[in-house]
Amino acid sequence: MPIIHTTLKSQMFCTNPHYQTIWPTLRYVAPKDERKAFFIGTPDGDEIYLDIQHPDQAPSKGILLLHGLTGSSDSRYIIQLQQILKQHNILSVAMNYRGAKKPNCLATTYHAGKTDDLELTINTLVTIYPTIAWQAAGFSLGGNILLKYLGENPSNPLTKAIAVSTPFKLDQTSTKMDQGISKIYRNRLLNAFKLYLSNKLSHLKKTNRAEYQKLQALPISKNYQSFWDLDNDVIAPLHGFDSAIDYYTKSSCISNIKNIRTPTHILQAKDDPFMPKSVIPLPHEISEKTTLEITDHGGHLGFHLSQKPAYFIDVIIKGTSKNCFRAL
Repeated sequence: MPIIHTTLKSQMFCTNPHYQTIWPTLRYVAPKDERKAFFIGTPDGDEIYLDIQHPDQAPSKGILLLHGLTGSSDSRYIIQLQQILKQHNILSVAMNYRGAKKPNCLATTYHAGKTDDLELTINTLVTIYPTIAWQAAGFSLGGNILLKYLGENPSNPLTKAIAVSTPFKLDQTSTKMDQGISKIYRNRLLNAFKLYLSNKLSHLKKTNRAEYQKLQALPISKNYQSFWDLDNDVIAPLHGFDSAIDYYTKSSCISNIKNIRTPTHILQAKDDPFMPKSVIPLPHEISEKTTLEITDHGGHLGFHLSQKPAYFIDVIIKGTSKNCFRAL
């Protein structure tokens, strides 16, 4: 399948990648309709928390939504997507990674390469809703998890998938976050993840002493200034990796994309402040079932474009032109 260099252009005042990244998070606010909470038990004694949005009529299509690092089913873009999908009579399920919305039962966290929870979630949804055709959409870290899963499981039950602003090469992404203005995003994410770890530790102290001791033994309260250090000191040892580079090598989706057999659309901006252009896959690295759409502007989960519809959430649902087509 092709690599598309889209003809869609951003408005002149929107070409700045930081404006692209920040503006949608400020402007697009949607009220939360009542969602149904659903929990999936995991083989290791933990649980996965889902927020399900049912449409008013019986749906024939369902979409699983995967949020980014430090996000949850309450992230603004997830909420708005579920609102739009409900209007289109599509069942939507927002997956919370372990501890993302509330502290989970074990010391282990989620990470960029953890696809077993996604596999369990998809298989569970297919079992519960056997008449629905399931698709999935992953954003940022969620895009990496989704693409890695698709490559590892070429015969998966999904009918279609989309990944937006994906950190295909985790080592290069972590290095980029240590440079220039990107440090601002890095610091915000690091602070949020350290709070996530702190809340988990407090929860485990009350509920599971053995798991509490596992997490307490790691330097989670250290004043981290780089994801390289956090991933090396906490994420890698907590999940059985030898080091940060071992974690990045084994968890980056770049080596899995060529094995994807599910029709998949990847939307990526050259000016994403979270990662360098060098992470974007080359033609030989993607499968024939994968379309990679590259925009000059878009920032990170931004894609505020001059044509209608003007935001990536609308684009992937409704479509807008021959080069930026309806992906879900």
